[in-house]
Amino acid sequence: MKKFSLVLLTLLIALSGFAVSYDDFVFFNDFDTGFEVAQILEKNVLLIFTSNSCPYCTQLKNDVIASEEVMNFLINNYILIELRADDDLKGHFDVENAKFDKNGKEFTYQELFYLFDVRGVPATFFFNRDLEFLGGFPGYLPADDYLTWLKYVETESYKKGDINTFKIEDNYNGNLHVKSIKEAELTKIESHLPKLITYYTFDKFKELNLITTNPFKYYVIREAAMNDVQKYLNGLDKKLLYNVYVLE
Repeated sequence: MKKFSLVLLTLLIALSGFAVSYDDFVFFNDFDTGFEVAQILEKNVLLIFTSNSCPYCTQLKNDVIASEEVMNFLINNYILIELRADDDLKGHFDVENAKFDKNGKEFTYQELFYLFDVRGVPATFFFNRDLEFLGGFPGYLPADDYLTWLKYVETESYKKGDINTFKIEDNYNGNLHVKSIKEAELTKIESHLPKLITYYTFDKFKELNLITTNPFKYYVIREAAMNDVQKYLNGLDKKLLYNVYVLE
């Protein structure tokens, strides 16, 4: 029992401090690009509306979203977009189907505030991995409550019950996603989220200890077939990994 506790403590220490900064992760006033990257990576989207004169917006970003536990969960499961009202910047949205579509109707960022019925900031909205609008809430929430909402959406528990009855393990950080990716798609991710990407050949990847390696990264595997990577990962009894992308 003591040995197990020591191993667990060592692992927790090793995992601390992995989160990137808010500024390194957010798509600030870049609505379409954020959704396009989410589509490539097959992530949910967290969209927040803010203003530069809102103290609660600053508090939400600095004390909640940028906190280590929340940021790490976002890295594994979401793309983060922050919007401020602007009549010169534009994004696209399929209003009829309530989802992002780059070929959908064009809106200024000011109009997006109206479209999502933002009456005060900050305001938080969620989209699933198919980029479908799910809903959201106004105002500020403490980090623990905000993280609960992120987990509630990620696990699609809104299909089963209310947020007030939602329960999940404290250490839940998502599930492993393995996806093929094209060179042009990788280039797009590299230009926006460079600090999250780490590269390996398949042989070097197999040398990693996937229990103690940084789980809050995007692992890009070169020189490998998708089926071989999937088979290798399925054959591991224990792994602490969430984002693996196999370069075509």
